[in-house]
Amino acid sequence: MTLWKESTNILPADGDLVWVRRFPGIEHPKQAIFNFGGGTSSTFAVTVYAPTSATPTILTIPAYLIHSWRPRSISPPPPGACAAQEAAGDPTGIVTPAFLGQLYHDTSADTYYRSTGETTADWTAIGGSCPPPYSDCTMLVGSGEPTGIATPNFIGQLYHDTDVDGYYRSTGLTIVDWTAVQLPGLLAFTPSVFATFHIQTDDSDTALQFPNLTTVNQNFIISYMVNLTTLVTPILNYVANQLTITHTALTTIALPALTEVDGQLTFDLNPNLTTIDLSALVTLSTGITAGACSALTSILWPNYLPQAGSYIAIIGAALDATTISVFLANAIAAAVTDCGINFSGGTSTGLAALPTQAQADYAALIAAGNDVVLNP
Repeated sequence: MTLWKESTNILPADGDLVWVRRFPGIEHPKQAIFNFGGGTSSTFAVTVYAPTSATPTILTIPAYLIHSWRPRSISPPPPGACAAQEAAGDPTGIVTPAFLGQLYHDTSADTYYRSTGETTADWTAIGGSCPPPYSDCTMLVGSGEPTGIATPNFIGQLYHDTDVDGYYRSTGLTIVDWTAVQLPGLLAFTPSVFATFHIQTDDSDTALQFPNLTTVNQNFIISYMVNLTTLVTPILNYVANQLTITHTALTTIALPALTEVDGQLTFDLNPNLTTIDLSALVTLSTGITAGACSALTSILWPNYLPQAGSYIAIIGAALDATTISVFLANAIAAAVTDCGINFSGGTSTGLAALPTQAQADYAALIAAGNDVVLNP
């Protein structure tokens, strides 16, 4: 909850007005007026007047949520102004913004400014129109890249592409004026082909995006990104050598379009990892290892047919019966020999708890000359 800034060390007095930009449960969250019933208690009985409703809603708000307020003598901005201030003339050097990103309407010239900070010097002219929906005054959201589709409301507007969790910023006011941006903690790479890719860092980056990547002609390696929680590789389908993702904070590794790796898959030392999506994988020339992934429960590999001599070791994990059963059935379908298969340790499902068919597949793979190790 964000309250307009006036004072942060004195509690509101009786009858003071406080208003917010967003508040759950209010029909029109752009603005609400709180009428405080007391200024000294730790909680406040407040009457909330939504701009689109004449019926007040009584809420109780703890004092620790009251970050700032204004006396009742200061009127809140009108609902249609996009939480903008309004007066005659340029606000620069005169008007103090109420919050970063606030709009200001110069009624003399009928033009608008946007605050880039919280001092009187922090105003930038943005043009002659203010879009009415509050969300349009801050950021647009849509499925897919905005270029050629979405019209910016002002220069510098952000756009969130929900398909790949990527961001764009407008450089003009037409549908072609969008450029991809990197937000704090986010690293985005837009090539469709890499000769090789290797990133290793201990910094604060939390997200990696490869929205256009389809091919890596050598190695694809992500390691020691200990704060990495998001990896987006929606259309990567081929890696010519090794694909390695280790020492991260990922809970899911999704490679839904990956069909072929002419080398090794390595997912070691990802303690939070629960799921690996290899649902399109068919060909893998060497094998898969995932050690020290104690939370790993599920690997989606319905189409993966191991090759003779492969080594598949998911040791010390928590693999469910479906993951193990699907792999054993696929190995039988591929008629593999001389494979090392190890799903032991951790809390992975043991042989005795597998379905009858999976137990038969286990026995047949051993009879065909494969080394298969499961929990009892």
